[in-house]
Amino acid sequence: MKARIERLSTSDGYLRNAAIELAEGLTCIIGARGTCKSTVVETIRFAYDLDPARIESLIDDGSRAAPTRPTRGLLNETLAGGTAVCSTRIVDDHGTSSELRLERSIATTKPRAYRDGILDPTFSTHDAPIEIYSQGDLLEIAANPEHRLQLIDRPHSRAISEIHTRLRDAHGRIESLGREIFSLREGIREDRRGLVPSSDLERQLEEIVEGRPMLDPRLEQERDEYEQRRRLLARARGCCDSLSLLFPSRLPDGPRDEVLLELIDALRAAGMPPAAELAELLRRLSDAAVLLERRLAESRALADRARGSLEALDQAFEEHDERYRTLRRDQEALSASLEHEDRVRAQMRRMAELAEDIDRRSTKLDALIERRSEARRDAEACLDELFALRLAEVDAIGANLGSDISLEIVQGAQSGTYVDRLASLLQGTRLKRQREIASRIADLITPAELVDIVEHTQTGTLAELAGLDESQASRIINHFLDNMLEVLELETIVFEDQLEISMSVEGQMKPIEQLSRGQMATALLPLILRPADFPLVFDQPEDDLDNRFIFDELVSRIRTLKLERQLVFVTHNANIPVLGEADRVVVMKMASARLADRPVAGSIDEMRKPILDILEGGAAAFAERRRRYEGMI
Repeated sequence: MKARIERLSTSDGYLRNAAIELAEGLTCIIGARGTCKSTVVETIRFAYDLDPARIESLIDDGSRAAPTRPTRGLLNETLAGGTAVCSTRIVDDHGTSSELRLERSIATTKPRAYRDGILDPTFSTHDAPIEIYSQGDLLEIAANPEHRLQLIDRPHSRAISEIHTRLRDAHGRIESLGREIFSLREGIREDRRGLVPSSDLERQLEEIVEGRPMLDPRLEQERDEYEQRRRLLARARGCCDSLSLLFPSRLPDGPRDEVLLELIDALRAAGMPPAAELAELLRRLSDAAVLLERRLAESRALADRARGSLEALDQAFEEHDERYRTLRRDQEALSASLEHEDRVRAQMRRMAELAEDIDRRSTKLDALIERRSEARRDAEACLDELFALRLAEVDAIGANLGSDISLEIVQGAQSGTYVDRLASLLQGTRLKRQREIASRIADLITPAELVDIVEHTQTGTLAELAGLDESQASRIINHFLDNMLEVLELETIVFEDQLEISMSVEGQMKPIEQLSRGQMATALLPLILRPADFPLVFDQPEDDLDNRFIFDELVSRIRTLKLERQLVFVTHNANIPVLGEADRVVVMKMASARLADRPVAGSIDEMRKPILDILEGGAAAFAERRRRYEGMI
């Protein structure tokens, strides 16, 4: 798919009389300072909904606390109550052309999209990618690793968005399962502490039996049968309880029958194979829902009958138990001994039931741990996909770079958030050098490994891996167990890849953070000025660049790139439109302090006079410079 902006207009505000037509190749927007050139750039950003955080700043009316930017509140002032309209020509992979019209006012949270005049409620910003750079953006990109990463993500924005969606789903499952695992594990641990070894109870029972008089044979038999009935009843009750949980009292609400039937009829009437297929699938799903509700109702009825039978069985057993109690009363001499024996036997039953329950929960715990391992593998696969996309993009860009600029992508290198969260968690331990310990743990132990270590209270493992003594490790694990929900959230941290950019300065490669403003711009421009199927809008690309670089490097790149990609540049440098061979030059001027005049636009030849007056300072200034350089040229 290839996209280019054809026209920008607004219904009100500063640009209401200044509709702008853009060329397929290079359009240069020029004008004196304060003639709404940057307003054009930010209005395009607003229409495309590119960078919502920045748009919040652009439409800020001053009522919100927000970082101050030069463009803060710009559109709130210049667009006012109007609507921005941006028309874009889309050509798909089959060569079919269509118009995408984006409309947006400050009162709306998202743009309205019309495809060939028809409202498209499914529109996503990934359907019409665009790259926009405002004044000062290059310095922000150089200083911010996330912004640097966006440089290489832009061509794959849809794929990366889909991967991030799957990654969030995997992280959600990891955290949810972690909470369930922790709760279940703690319950099992607590119950195991109360589990009396069966050998101890058996030995105690044996001593009681040996120490009491011989029972009447009838009492012995009744006693055995009584014990069997108690055990059988307990098992039956546990089974009924477990099975009852499988059948919810009601299904979640679905669409009403009449609404669903109306939708199915409408889909069939659409006369399109996909609509007919969807209608049939919805019909079958509706039938399945009816059948499921019927089966659930039958199952709930069976569960109720089972509970009734259980109560009847309990009552029947109670009648048999009375014979045992009568025999017990007839032999008062044995009563105290038998009561003690009964208590021990009852405890043995409880311990056996508890052991069985612990085994069941342990089996469930193992299944949950395996599901979490699967979710962790899914998350790792997403991160690997992201890295592979970025690595391929870096390799493609690097193939066209000279030896002066170096790009390297490092997987999962951005761990600052992990360190911050660990340092925050460690505050309750009262350990010294908490930030240092947090950094050490972050360097050596992944969040998943840390969660496993804490869950299993592996003090020695933590001490060995993080270079701590046993006392420190024990204090950390105990504190983390008390704050386990926060520890589990560590697994949702995304360790972003890091794009490292270096440039050769006097024969030595320096990272971008150590470069001057001009060197930063020089290093970043090759990542921005590269072929793509979507527009590039740039407010003053010449900022921080010397004229020699603009002439030697920038304009030659522009001349080549405009043949493959739409470029829209706001500029104050004559070299860009003239030597870059702009296809269209748009001259902005003001009719009044708050209203832009109708732009004058045309080819380089047609716009020579405005270019000379605005960008060269006029004919006299240009002639004077030429005179002073006479003999050198």
